[in-house]
Amino acid sequence: MTSCAPSQVEGVLVASVRPRSAAARAGLRAGDRIVAINGAPLRDAIDFHYHAGEARLRLQIERDGRTRHSRIERARGHLGLELEAPRPGEIATCANKCVFCFIHQLPKGMRKSLYVKDDDFRLSFLHGNYITLTDLEDTELRRIEEQRLSPLYVSVHAMEPDLRHRLLGQPAVRGELMPRMERLARSCSCPNGMTARTSSARSATSRACILRWRPRPWCPSGSPAIASACRGCAR
Repeated sequence: MTSCAPSQVEGVLVASVRPRSAAARAGLRAGDRIVAINGAPLRDAIDFHYHAGEARLRLQIERDGRTRHSRIERARGHLGLELEAPRPGEIATCANKCVFCFIHQLPKGMRKSLYVKDDDFRLSFLHGNYITLTDLEDTELRRIEEQRLSPLYVSVHAMEPDLRHRLLGQPAVRGELMPRMERLARSCSCPNGMTARTSSARSATSRACILRWRPRPWCPSGSPAIASACRGCAR
C-alpha cells in the first residue's frame, strides 16, 4: 500500500536487509526509512528495537518520497535488517569542558568522528559510552524510566556538587547529579530492580557509576544488545 504524502517523523534508516529474512519477505530494502511500528512513531534505533519486540509488526515506511505500509509476522528470531548508525549531527554533544577531557587531548589531523564529544544517553545504553547527565532534560529522564534503558554508564567525577562543577569546567547549565541518579534508582520498584555500582579510579574525584536494571532471562526482541529496552523486559 502506498500514498504520496511523506511522514514528518524522523524514523530510522535501513542500511541492509539479509536475504530470505523476515524483513526481506516483507519487501524491505536498504534505504527505506521506517517511521512507525504498530502506530508508534520512531525517534531512533532504541524506539525501533523497543517496539519491534512484538511477533506481529505493522511498519510505516518511506521510500522514494512515498509512504508504504508493510506487515511482518515472525518467529523468535531476528528481523534480518541493519540500521544506519547515527550521524554526528544527530548525537547529543557535551557542553562541559572537563579538565581531563580525552577529546581535547587528541592530536590534530585525525578523522572528524573522533572529535565528537558525545554526551548521549542512547549511546551509553547501546555502546557503553560514558555520560555526565549534566544536560539531560526531563523528557529524556522520563524516557529512560519508561523504556527501562539499562545499563547506563555515568561519569561521576566527584560526589560533592561544587567540586564536580569545577571539574566539569563550570558549565552554564548546572545539572545536579545525585538527584537524577536517585530518581533513576527509585523509578524501578519491580523485583528485577535497578542496581547502582560505583567503582573508584585513581582518586576519590574520578569515579564511574553503572546504573542497571537487571534484565529478565529472555527478551522477545531477539537482540541481546537491546534486551532491557524491549516491552517484555519493561513490564
